[in-house]
Amino acid sequence: MQQRTKQEMQLAKKYVTSKAQNLPFHKCFTNDNWFNSHDLTSIYVSRVMPSGKICFCMYLIDKGCLGLKSTAFFINAEPDEYEDLVAQGYQREGRDYVEITPSQAHNIIFGGIDYAEECGFTPMDKDWRITERFLDEDLITDEIDDIEFGRDGMPFYMSGPYDNVSKILGTLRRNFGEDGFQYTEAPF
Repeated sequence: MQQRTKQEMQLAKKYVTSKAQNLPFHKCFTNDNWFNSHDLTSIYVSRVMPSGKICFCMYLIDKGCLGLKSTAFFINAEPDEYEDLVAQGYQREGRDYVEITPSQAHNIIFGGIDYAEECGFTPMDKDWRITERFLDEDLITDEIDDIEFGRDGMPFYMSGPYDNVSKILGTLRRNFGEDGFQYTEAPF
């Protein structure tokens, strides 16, 4: 999508926080290896607006220990434009993607956030206050327990280019001890 003006951002924010939660869900997508992946999982959740256009949110979930790393929201996309944007997003990441159910999307998002809280972290993106309202916690199912967060029963942290690595490692050491988590430096 093209760069949005401040007025367009405000309109999208108001729509997502006040109207979107009453709209029917449309298509949800995630990377194809989401179930076996221990690192970042991108999730797109969409709803159909009365006009037939799509409003959607993107959630970047670190299943290793950090939970929600980033999120974004959009309105007024044509259905084919939405699917093109999803395809482009995964292509930039060098990943394949699959369609998932709204319940699966909610299980990944809220499961990642809950696990991160157990590790001592809260959602990192200020826009979570907005995109959280786009979701419906009633869609969380028992299948959330089947998703592995962390790796091999412990938190797994792979540093990101914008992470405060020493702060994150300090939190993990305080909460799990020196040997209670796994750490890998990501190659950038």
